[in-house]
Amino acid sequence: MLAVAAALPLRLIIHSDLITQVPPFAQAVLLNFIFINCALFLFNLIPIPPLDGSKILLAALDPRTAYQLRPVLSQYGPILLLVVIFTGIASRVIGPLIEGIVRLLLGL
Repeated sequence: MLAVAAALPLRLIIHSDLITQVPPFAQAVLLNFIFINCALFLFNLIPIPPLDGSKILLAALDPRTAYQLRPVLSQYGPILLLVVIFTGIASRVIGPLIEGIVRLLLGL
């Protein structure tokens, strides 16, 4: 919601004659704010505990599978999350998604 709220004025600035009147610093702050919020949104959807994506994953599975998978994910989730972060897997997957969402929000 914060990314959408920041994208509305920036989209208006980009697609109107206001782009020359608004300081580049203000435009950069809005763009960075949108990028950061989209990154946090997508990162939180990774299905590894303790992130919220794991809760979504377990809710989507049938109860028996969720019951069997929950202790394994809870035990190894934080280690797996560190591996995903430090190997750069998260940035390679999430990066293009962030760019796509930002382009969609800004109408580019």
